[in-house]
Amino acid sequence: VAGEGAGEDRLERGGQVGSQRQRRGVAPAQDLVLERDTDLTDVFFVNRKLIPFPPGGLGHAVAGQIANFLRWEDRRLDVLG
Repeated sequence: VAGEGAGEDRLERGGQVGSQRQRRGVAPAQDLVLERDTDLTDVFFVNRKLIPFPPGGLGHAVAGQIANFLRWEDRRLDVLG
């Protein structure tokens, strides 16, 4: 049967694609917990402080403006191709 050995070849090369992605996603978290400085923890978006979103009515207004801007940008990019 065609393709029958394809799964076996993939396993011999070091595992399946999904499990490899999972290992890559877990590695930075492990490094952060163990307080190790690696190239995975030196990326600018890893372990950064978040800017809090404004509460109440102000937050709702800001979210509405962001949504309007994204809709406008989508329309603009559709026109430009």
